[in-house]
Amino acid sequence: MTVKTKKSTRGHGERRSRFETAFLSALLRKSTVAEAAREAGISDSTATRWLSDPAFKERLKSAQDEVINHSLSILKLSTSEALEVLRSVANDEVSPPSARVAAARTLLDNAFRSVELTDVLGRLEALEARTEEDEK
Repeated sequence: MTVKTKKSTRGHGERRSRFETAFLSALLRKSTVAEAAREAGISDSTATRWLSDPAFKERLKSAQDEVINHSLSILKLSTSEALEVLRSVANDEVSPPSARVAAARTLLDNAFRSVELTDVLGRLEALEARTEEDEK
């Protein structure tokens, strides 16, 4: 009796996947496509072909979004600490007046920008709601 065994599926598909993953990773770190291609071990023409592939472009966009979201998370965590430093300088009577004024100005500028942004977002949401109602 002969038993059939499943052949290994290792081949070009798996190899391409490894190269694509390496290229995606390199694209996130390198400043040019050529540098990313070189690091990933692929030719410039392969890089260009992959960058025109909608599925690859979607994977790249997803990876870029992930990096941006991670960076924003770090910035959000640092915001409280930065505000505390500014408040500390603004309230420190030993600090030079110029440093206290600069810290106070920065705090006020950011507070005003936050209020303006909240106002603009509120208006935008109201306009979008009206537009949706008009389209119904």
